Amino acid sequence: MTLLGVDYGSRRIGLAISDEDERWAHPLETLTRDGTRDVVEVIAERAVERGVGGLVVGMPIDMSGEEGPAAKRAREFGALLGARTGLPVHFWDERLTTVEAD
Repeated sequence: MTLLGVDYGSRRIGLAISDEDERWAHPLETLTRDGTRDVVEVIAERAVERGVGGLVVGMPIDMSGEEGPAAKRAREFGALLGARTGLPVHFWDERLTTVEAD
């Protein structure tokens, strides 16, 4: 199943698409939150265009495992996406992902 990854930010939101085996994710696009278009609608359109079976929202959890304000906003945004698309939303702990990518 193909998944759409969502890297939520207050100014920009990154999108990535997985392969069918859910092993690799490839950058898709970066959305800018400029108020001209609802990013939830754009993401819903991308999900339909790509025929994804679910969404993965990155969670910026702090090193102690606590959800701070940014993680709470990401969780709320994921809930909006799930309600709009009807797709399952999975939350992914982003701790140390920058280190893993290097």
